[in-house]
Amino acid sequence: MMWRKIELKDDVAVDNAVKGKDTFTLPTGHAISDLLLTVRAKNESDHNAPNATEAKTVINSVSEIAIEAGSRTFKKYSADIALKWATYRDGIEPYTNLTQALGGTYPSGWQEVFIPINFSRPIGNDRVCALPAPLYKDGGLSLSLTYDFPVDDDSGQNAFLTGAANHRYDLYANILPHLHENTLSGLKVIEQTKKRQYTTKATGAEYLDMTIDQSGRQVMAYLIDAYKTGVREGALLEKLELLIGSNTIMENDWQAIQWENAANCNLEYQRRVDMKAQTTDDEYRCKVPNVQPFYQPYVTTSEDAVITNTGDKVTISGQTVDDQGMLFLNSEVIPCTAILDFNKDHSLRHLLSMAHDKIQIKVENKTASGTAEFHEMILAPAVY
Repeated sequence: MMWRKIELKDDVAVDNAVKGKDTFTLPTGHAISDLLLTVRAKNESDHNAPNATEAKTVINSVSEIAIEAGSRTFKKYSADIALKWATYRDGIEPYTNLTQALGGTYPSGWQEVFIPINFSRPIGNDRVCALPAPLYKDGGLSLSLTYDFPVDDDSGQNAFLTGAANHRYDLYANILPHLHENTLSGLKVIEQTKKRQYTTKATGAEYLDMTIDQSGRQVMAYLIDAYKTGVREGALLEKLELLIGSNTIMENDWQAIQWENAANCNLEYQRRVDMKAQTTDDEYRCKVPNVQPFYQPYVTTSEDAVITNTGDKVTISGQTVDDQGMLFLNSEVIPCTAILDFNKDHSLRHLLSMAHDKIQIKVENKTASGTAEFHEMILAPAVY
């Protein structure tokens, strides 16, 4: 028996012109190993390149991807967080095209991002972890996308075109057909959901409660995402400590955790942005805090250098209006991300039981007003 790939949606326009939520039913004929989502949106102008404000991208335009059956939620995260889970899983960031021009490396000014939604482990032909879709026929199995493709960016410049036809997506599925109901009931489901959001402080420690549960669920990993414009890695949250009751299970500095994560997945991180200058000395805010940038002009040679002012702020010096080139954003770690991993060998033998009175993550603060998100990856029974 082998996995098959099937088409669920092909080049479908979103339901609303700019902002909304699309929900549709997923097929329940077979177990689902992975869902493969591609989202694209078309730039409104030839300069989707705001200076000194966060760039509007197809990634941050998808604020929530959710997969649910009745009252049960299997996945709930933004496109940005989905990419970070996938990067840790595979060691490279999934394909993204963040062109700022109406031409360039992808025709006609379309931005595009590929988002894997994994229910399997990163091993060949996983027959332990999958989504047993046939078991959820009665409650209905659905996928929803919450999106906002802004017409204007934060500096009042043009961003995306309006109209549903200019915001589109594809969805494919890897399935394992013809499983007996007893086999389906024995599958384990990998759930990934956001637990909480936290605003960092200038100093001090705080204890944040994680989910506890008595139904047999186990923690595979916690993902902590911490970002503030212009702030480098380790300068928002200095240290993380995981406690069960009053007992410390693991603790380490933020960046030490990141380095370990990079080693675990053999990380090779690089994101490319097809640039088109709005003015001279454009500052691009890339959301890669310790970015190592490289810029290659296409035709002109007026670009003198790339400098990183602070954290994720990249300035391309010596440009003139309409200069085009490729900005390479390199990082030694998964940007903004630290993962506490209980399944490094993918064996499922060392997971953290959720059947405790209290599970907490203690954070050591270092810089105020950053945004930190806490996400849980949980191994759950197919049915409770």
